[in-house]
Amino acid sequence: MVATGFDAEEWELLLLSPWTIATGIVQADPSSSGGRRRELDALMDQIRMAQATDESSDLVRSVAIELVAGRGTPAATQRIVESGAGDLRTNVLARCGAIADVLDARASHQEAQAFKSWLLSLAAAVAEAAREGGVLGITGTRVSKEEQAMLADIAGALRSDG
Repeated sequence: MVATGFDAEEWELLLLSPWTIATGIVQADPSSSGGRRRELDALMDQIRMAQATDESSDLVRSVAIELVAGRGTPAATQRIVESGAGDLRTNVLARCGAIADVLDARASHQEAQAFKSWLLSLAAAVAEAAREGGVLGITGTRVSKEEQAMLADIAGALRSDG
């Protein structure tokens, strides 16, 4: 399903946007396999909550419903990894800029900001899901400096008001 007001390519970009954000955070400071699992579980938990609540914007709910139904699966992240020239960080931030462009051009200001805020909350949930560094993750930090930097860069690329 493509939401009203977006063409198929734009809708796919929005549909993959949570995976874009998660890829950026996970790769900023890679965790153990258990840590990655917690990070991806946190992402999916947040997506499920967004589709289940009336507090989400229409666009956020539409994307969340599609993702919970199985569209835009993690296998799609391969397109994020392979898109464009340069390193993964550059590709993720370029995609975030493209997401902002689509939202700013096609959605109301309120809807665009709600979607950007949702993406930033997803990024924070992923970053906070697994302790980084330390021994077996026990003495590590909740959000590493590398993840903090990526969170700031994602917020800048999305051109979010808050």
